[in-house]
Amino acid sequence: MPTPQSSSDRDAAQQQEQEVMSLFGSVKRSLSRVLFHIKVFILAFILACIVLYTPWSFLALPAGNGHISTIVVLSVYIGLLSLYPSRPYRPATLAGWLVVVLSPLAGLWAVALLFGGLAALFITIIRQRKLEVSRFPLLLIIASTIAALFRIDAHAIPVWFGVAFFVVVLVTVLIEPWNNFRRQKALRQQQQMVARQQAEERRRQDETQAEFAEYYEQLAQIKRYKSGMAHEMQELVSLIEEKTQAIIGCMQADARDVTPGKLFLNRYLPMIVKALERCVLLEEQNADSAQFEEVRSLTYQGIQEMSVVFSEMHQRLLDNDIDDLLVDLKVMNQLIRSQGFGAKHN
Repeated sequence: MPTPQSSSDRDAAQQQEQEVMSLFGSVKRSLSRVLFHIKVFILAFILACIVLYTPWSFLALPAGNGHISTIVVLSVYIGLLSLYPSRPYRPATLAGWLVVVLSPLAGLWAVALLFGGLAALFITIIRQRKLEVSRFPLLLIIASTIAALFRIDAHAIPVWFGVAFFVVVLVTVLIEPWNNFRRQKALRQQQQMVARQQAEERRRQDETQAEFAEYYEQLAQIKRYKSGMAHEMQELVSLIEEKTQAIIGCMQADARDVTPGKLFLNRYLPMIVKALERCVLLEEQNADSAQFEEVRSLTYQGIQEMSVVFSEMHQRLLDNDIDDLLVDLKVMNQLIRSQGFGAKHN
């Protein structure tokens, strides 16, 4: 049996193990992020070298200028970090790369990734509606780098590129709210459609209940009387209930069955209710005589015959549907043959 001391030691060991695992996870994440920065810096250095030695950059100063080289390397490095933060937002990254693609068209090869990162950073900040501490240095460095580049060439950025930049940022920022609005609108429309369908279904059910209310009421009376009867009688009454429901279903499904169905139920259903009512009343009065036994026997015989009659009536209504189906099938076959199809099967 474990003692309180051993349980306490085990809990302490588990807590210490969790702390070690948490520390190990933090160190692993930190090393992974440092490795990411190293890889990004190496990639930035390579891209900066490519940019500095291409004739398409707007920078007119020699590539060997250390100040220019530092700015270009820094802009590429910061741009990549902004495009791929620790928790990236895919639309912001895609919008940033769109700006990167547009930048060479404006002659901004050297700072293409910088402007792309700035676009992604703006989108993320606007989407989150706050400026996190980790993003503030990036924003400050990007602004300083762009300001330094403007001092080199005050007319470096074409007007159309500035307009395109803000359009890309604005559209990307509005995409998510617009999609949310469309989803909510579609959800509201679906809910309204479901509500209308439910209301229509309730209305039809209410109309059906109102039209056949007297039959449902009589069925409820039959069900109450059935509970106090013998098992054999209950089986017959249950069959009559089932067939009555089936006849009502036929009338609901086919308007042509309404007239014969109502005539049938109006004639026989009240008779069954009255017979069961009298039989139950005699049972409650503890009637025990030869005459009562005869009444009980006649009631059972009558209910048995009624169950057969109700089954036949239901089948007759079904036969009407079958006859209609046969007529439709014959017409369809005649139409097929008149069009010359199916002749090879003759």
